Amino acid sequence: MAVAVAIFAHQEERRIATCLASLPLDRPDTRFHVLVNGSTDDTESVLQEASERWPDKIRYFRIEASGSPAAPRNRGIREARGTIVLVLDDDVIPDPDLVRRHVDFHRSHPEPHHAALGELYVPEATAEDHASI
Repeated sequence: MAVAVAIFAHQEERRIATCLASLPLDRPDTRFHVLVNGSTDDTESVLQEASERWPDKIRYFRIEASGSPAAPRNRGIREARGTIVLVLDDDVIPDPDLVRRHVDFHRSHPEPHHAALGELYVPEATAEDHASI
């Protein structure tokens, strides 16, 4: 079952590397598509380096700042090539088994109208970073 993980990045040069490092890049059935939404920091440089390191796994696209998350999410879903599409934000640090658990869910619920949602935990160490959001 092919899996595409669409990640949306905007001004997250500090966090995007941590997000990418937590992904299961060793899964042969999974590809990662990162949409850079008008970032003016070094987010794109981090992604360029990652896509060169894992050319068969990570690709990124830059779009002009859209003012909302809808445009990059729609583009990410259109670019994704997979039976399953997972959608993440750039500041998410997924559990190591995130992709496997989604695949398991979709194998048990193959109907096209089913979706899997998960819980979000904000560790105390990062809670202050998110307090201003």
